[in-house]
Amino acid sequence: MVKLNFIFSRGVLTFFMAAIALFAVNLVWLLPTLTNIRSSASLLALEILNRVHSSVTNYLDNSQLQLSFVAKEIAVEPERLKISLEVFLKNNPGFRNAALANAEGQEIFRVDRRELVKTEDLQNHSLEPYFKSVLEGRIGFGDVFLTSELEPHFRIAVPVSYFGRPEQVLISDLNLRALMVAVSDVKVEGEVYIVDRSGFQVVHPEITEILRRANFADRKIVQKVVFQGMSADGLSPDDGYLNEKGVSVFAVGKPVPGASLGIIFEQPRSQALAGQRQAYIFALTTFLLGLLIFFLILRANMRLNVLNLR
Repeated sequence: MVKLNFIFSRGVLTFFMAAIALFAVNLVWLLPTLTNIRSSASLLALEILNRVHSSVTNYLDNSQLQLSFVAKEIAVEPERLKISLEVFLKNNPGFRNAALANAEGQEIFRVDRRELVKTEDLQNHSLEPYFKSVLEGRIGFGDVFLTSELEPHFRIAVPVSYFGRPEQVLISDLNLRALMVAVSDVKVEGEVYIVDRSGFQVVHPEITEILRRANFADRKIVQKVVFQGMSADGLSPDDGYLNEKGVSVFAVGKPVPGASLGIIFEQPRSQALAGQRQAYIFALTTFLLGLLIFFLILRANMRLNVLNLR
């Protein structure tokens, strides 16, 4: 009886040690595999994000250059102000209006694409951050807002310099519908959206989502991209989050520094990291199969030992 107990105890110990060995062997290949899957998901998501980011920055940069060009034209020929602004709006359909303000922020002249501008409609921009930025020698960007036609617009201000010194400011509202098209160009499940400097969602493929004025400032990835001006590759635990639909997402993000915007691409974690689930299933299957094979061999060995003892 003592020898039977010894055979049984040794068998249990051997089985337990084999289980530990099989678990360790699976970890050897499983951990690097999981890391590779996350890296591949990050690269794919960043590739999609970079395409959208390039479209967005190109549109904003080109618009800014066109506005700066007409500002230089006004500085050279101020007497042609009205003609210059009208031609500018005609050649740049993305801009809604154009206004010239003096150093005190008061508009001197304004041209609007859709309505006649009266003298009492002229605005004062002296308290606006974008106006102050221009006087300090930088391009000024305002907050994104919705017009009465429910289209997102973005205010851009550039200096009108005389003898190298900014003395006036040219201000124009840029239609961001082109950015809605850019964020819609995603060929995989998931969506791209743009948030402003306060964390509000200002550009989305669906206009209804923009109208919600959802604020995502509490998301770690938004804080990193917008508030800290850093890119997010999705590999940090803080990059993922539970979206408003209750879906756990894998997300990457990239800032648009000059305009104080952040572009975020999110996709369901279950899809982005689908390979991880398959790896877990394969690891569990090989572990259980290995245990079963070892158990059958061990049982046969123990039976042989018992028969020999008897």
